[in-house]
Amino acid sequence: EEDSSVLARCEKISRSLRDALGPSSVKGDRWCETEAAGSTLVNHADLARACGEIGHSLKSYQLVGINFLLLLKRSNIPGAILADEMGLGKTAQTISFLGLL
Repeated sequence: EEDSSVLARCEKISRSLRDALGPSSVKGDRWCETEAAGSTLVNHADLARACGEIGHSLKSYQLVGINFLLLLKRSNIPGAILADEMGLGKTAQTISFLGLL
């Protein structure tokens, strides 16, 4: 019973995030960087104003990660996991996200 309650809550959160991001033309559950550009909450200029010049040097995929964290925050979803290959800037994304708060 408790398991089904947790799964139902996760499904509700998933639907909410998918609604916020809009439809995807990518088959499967992946969300591509190009489509994420239409769901941007902040851009490089916003990051530069909040965090200094480092905001201009972040890669576009890092900007997607920051926007993902902001979407979770604005949706009152209390946690996230950034998962990627080593050396792709998860720490920079997290610090930039915190700088925007």
